[in-house]
Amino acid sequence: MAATTTDDNGPDAKVFTDAVSDDVVLEKFGYEPELKRTFGMLGMIGFSFSIVTCWTALSGVLIVGVESGGPPVMIWSWVGVCAVSLAVAYSMAEMCSAYPVAGGQYSWVAILAPKRWGTGAVVCSLNCNAITPYIQF
Repeated sequence: MAATTTDDNGPDAKVFTDAVSDDVVLEKFGYEPELKRTFGMLGMIGFSFSIVTCWTALSGVLIVGVESGGPPVMIWSWVGVCAVSLAVAYSMAEMCSAYPVAGGQYSWVAILAPKRWGTGAVVCSLNCNAITPYIQF
């Protein structure tokens, strides 16, 4: 596959052509951009798979599917989990397009949670974001 751009940034540069308009949106939220955006498409895919897909953990739970119903249970549960995961991914993509801040989930929680519950919800979200990669590796 040929690269679609001729910039010095490589073939992934076209993915991030909206960086200037993103900076305008961030300024609307009161954020001043300080970090460079250096993730390319391949880097983002690799990072996502390292967090989301933990194949070593899958081998530990396969015995439950085998004992509960065998291959049909394993196949159909895989399809169901994929459908639910896609629904979660689509909703998070919508949140990301509405609030494009670097913090991700904990920033969304801080923006959207009621003031009474905001701090506790942010701490809970940060803990989940820190613990999930730790458990997987």
